[in-house]
Amino acid sequence: MDLLSKPTDDQYVDELSRLFYSFRLAQLSSRYYSTQLSRLKWADRVLQVAVALATAASFGLLSFADFSHVKVAAAILSVIAFILSAVIPGLGLSRKIEETTTRSYAWHFATQQLESALRFVKNSQNEDGEVNGWVRCAEEAYHQAAALPDTDIEDRKLIAKIEAEINESFPPDFVWTAF
Repeated sequence: MDLLSKPTDDQYVDELSRLFYSFRLAQLSSRYYSTQLSRLKWADRVLQVAVALATAASFGLLSFADFSHVKVAAAILSVIAFILSAVIPGLGLSRKIEETTTRSYAWHFATQQLESALRFVKNSQNEDGEVNGWVRCAEEAYHQAAALPDTDIEDRKLIAKIEAEINESFPPDFVWTAF
């Protein structure tokens, strides 16, 4: 059963169809930005560890001052640590992490609002005013998340992977069989 063959006995078929479509898109965006955030934080951690290791190794080598070329190796490690620590801010990872965190939170909130609205609308009994309120709030959360500007190039492979997960987790007839 797909959205085109939805049951006709449900009073709020249009609202449910719209909300469920938005819910699936919000799920996709939420998972996408969460994955991107994990990747960015991992890259930041790796760079920070590299700086710490190069710095510690350069100071550690100085304790072996009796050996030849130790001071040169320590100086090289010191320069590497300095260059890495100077390059990290230039990469803008902290800004990207902050922006991706904002998007991740916004899409997570939109997903939660849409899911709550779906549950309410699916189980409501002739409560038109309340249904309209739930639908409006959920759609507003979705539109606020969607209005955030994209600043990075999207990862099409990751999107395809997550889209397949969404289609498996929430098939087109899910709204009519769940919630």
